[in-house]
Amino acid sequence: MAAALPATAAAQFPNPLFTWAGAADPGMAHFAGRYYAVSTGNDGGGTGRIKSSPDRRTWSRSGYIFPQGTAPEWISVDNDGRRRVGGPQIYFLGSINKYVAYFSARSAKTEKRCIGRAVSSNPYTFLNEGLGANPAVSPLECRDDATYSLIDASLFRDPRDNQLYLLYKRDYDDGGPTQDDIVIRRVDQDGRSNPGPPTQLVVAERGTWEGFSVEAPTMIFRNGRYYLFYSGANYARDTYAVGVAVSSIESNRPESKLVKYDANPILRGEGDDAFCGVGHQDVTNVGGDGWLLFYHAYLGGLEPDGDCAATERFLMMDVLRWDRPGGSPRVGDFWPSVHDRTPSGNGTGGSAEGAPFPAPPPAPPPSGTPPATPPPGSAARLRVRSVRLSRGRTLHFRLRSAVAGIARVSVLRGRRTVARSSRGIRITERRRVLSVRLNRRLARGRRYTVRLVITSGGRRVGSDSVGLRVRR
Repeated sequence: MAAALPATAAAQFPNPLFTWAGAADPGMAHFAGRYYAVSTGNDGGGTGRIKSSPDRRTWSRSGYIFPQGTAPEWISVDNDGRRRVGGPQIYFLGSINKYVAYFSARSAKTEKRCIGRAVSSNPYTFLNEGLGANPAVSPLECRDDATYSLIDASLFRDPRDNQLYLLYKRDYDDGGPTQDDIVIRRVDQDGRSNPGPPTQLVVAERGTWEGFSVEAPTMIFRNGRYYLFYSGANYARDTYAVGVAVSSIESNRPESKLVKYDANPILRGEGDDAFCGVGHQDVTNVGGDGWLLFYHAYLGGLEPDGDCAATERFLMMDVLRWDRPGGSPRVGDFWPSVHDRTPSGNGTGGSAEGAPFPAPPPAPPPSGTPPATPPPGSAARLRVRSVRLSRGRTLHFRLRSAVAGIARVSVLRGRRTVARSSRGIRITERRRVLSVRLNRRLARGRRYTVRLVITSGGRRVGSDSVGLRVRR
């Protein structure tokens, strides 16, 4: 594992990291040299706001889980007429060659919160893909007849055997006799199929700092142990904080019994005038950046009843240490620590908003001038549902949506193009089925990436990529 940053490193990142937009319930990812923070929230552009940064200093708007008007109909509509997602996370699954987002949302059927899943060829905008007869309009997991909702889904890949696991919180009805808990269950390599039975990892303990709630599970594996980071208590109060539980060194699977740290919480905002409601953490370990703990916090003090006075939560970061402050090893001690158990920084500072990433398409020409480029957002309207191969060199596409223009195909193995379409095919926006003949046969028993590109007037107006496995 990479070594942790020096103790002074956290001071280089003023908390919050930015204040020009909120970042409640942050889920963190790192793709192609950039950090991505996806968060709860809805604005005029969509729901599941995504920000990105190359250095954790300068942050830019990058997209949404669902741009406005594209959220699936299984999600209920709020009073303002919008559908919302919460607690989102983004991953890349090489087994399906897709970015995958997990989130929670209220069911239009029962108003209970369910776990949703969406996929994409990029980390900026997604299409729903749950389970059921029609995955495009179904949640991944819902318990319509249960006394609890499902929220805060996250994914963990066990480095010992490459098995994928889905973790989430079972959120029982407020005031009920049953305590909230966090569970884990196995899933196939596509991150959704054949889920195993849930195993309880931790349960909230009333009379402790956790109160009635444990949530936001984040699992890592380090030095032979499974660590579960989680948040406890009411997210809108000063007592909200971050805790950790760990398996024994003899455990060989993440469903094993976990022991909570007797010195929990490891991070809190209680008593800190600068921050309130500190928690809903995520953990990263990227190259020389080392172990980092990202989380959210309200800025400022409390209401008389103990609630956080502010209404917006912002992105925070601190170094996650595996030794004592000052660098001396803790002999026989395997617990992590954060700063002095409170956030670093003083609630001021943070970066100005960076240029959007990726850059938006060029603006359309003035009225009356023939458009040389498609209107903004048209490149996102091409979506491939599936592709199959027949007779070694003919690809058959099923499209979720299309863009008018000339369709061409390239087939890649790694970064090398191994086949192309023999000719371009003109399609319309209504096209949903497309067959393309390649200039050469594809070898059996191999995996490929198939890229479909639509051009109009010599310019690209749409593209999408899907994985293809050719059977032996």
